[in-house]
Amino acid sequence: MDIEYLEHRRAGQRVDTVDSIVYYKPLDNSDSERSRKIELKERIFGEKISQMYKLLDNRGEKHNPDRTFIEGKIDKLAGLVYSFSDLQMQCVEMDGINISASGLRMRVRRSFLMGEKLELFMVFLPKVDLLDCQCEVVRVSPCAGGAGEFYDVGVKFIVLDDEDRHKIIRYVQVIINGGPN
Repeated sequence: MDIEYLEHRRAGQRVDTVDSIVYYKPLDNSDSERSRKIELKERIFGEKISQMYKLLDNRGEKHNPDRTFIEGKIDKLAGLVYSFSDLQMQCVEMDGINISASGLRMRVRRSFLMGEKLELFMVFLPKVDLLDCQCEVVRVSPCAGGAGEFYDVGVKFIVLDDEDRHKIIRYVQVIINGGPN
């Protein structure tokens, strides 16, 4: 086995799944992309969120953790809405998603460069857990089969909040244990 490949292997348990939907696109951290996300957040939540922040700010230091928690949830919701409405997001159209808490492998129709950053939006069924994250391409293997040419692309998660990582771990455990209890 190739030493470089071993360095990029995922930690933890991994499973193949067909009960998840994955959307992907190259990561865009441009100012215009950030502006579009902020505009969407303002359209969704409007002035009400500013009022809530002011109320929490007026209550002092004691409520700073509440504000941080709320901001994180709002950013996540806005990010998910943005991902879902983004026309650049492509669905992984082929079976063959292999996932762990540290990354995933997907089969796609296009190639990526090693080290390229991607944005992922994932839906885990049947619970419909929604996750979004940023990842880095660590492996690309061209393949051919009955479905034509495709690429096995391995990615590691580089931005994934703890709550989403725990959702992945629970999802993997459910599959390993033979389905929901």
